[in-house]
Amino acid sequence: SISFSALISKLSSLMDDSISLFKYQLPGEDLDALISVSNDDDLQHLMYEYDRLYRASPKPVRFRLFLFPGHSSRFGSGSSDHDPDRFVEALNSGSAPASGNKVDFLFGLDNKGQIQPDKAIGSDAQIEARIQELNQLKISGPKSDGNLARDSYQKPTPSPMIPASVQSPVS
Repeated sequence: SISFSALISKLSSLMDDSISLFKYQLPGEDLDALISVSNDDDLQHLMYEYDRLYRASPKPVRFRLFLFPGHSSRFGSGSSDHDPDRFVEALNSGSAPASGNKVDFLFGLDNKGQIQPDKAIGSDAQIEARIQELNQLKISGPKSDGNLARDSYQKPTPSPMIPASVQSPVS
């Protein structure tokens, strides 16, 4: 489980701005029913809600997150945590992330180096030889009408059995 401070630091690095709190919207709820997350207990409640909704739904559950900057001049001097229009201002004043690779930590790609493939790929000559080998297998070929025909394996159907007549011994 992640702590609130660790999540806030990751969100702050993603947004290139300091984030002081965030709110989430439950599926099917209006924007006036946003739930604030400002400490570890609130984060645990968010995780509980997500788990509860995830188990009850056959498709993945999505929460909408609303991030609020900690100290930004974009909101003016009179903004406070209790201002009901603050989330609208945050939505309207938010800027797009500077680079597309900032969300790498969401996919486990937060290592700064290049991603190395698990398995080495052969040289161009090896790949070309393998393609030629597969082409020689003649898995499919054109039919007379120009469409591809496939040879498929069909299980042989058993031939109908004629019941044998039982002969009685002649006495």
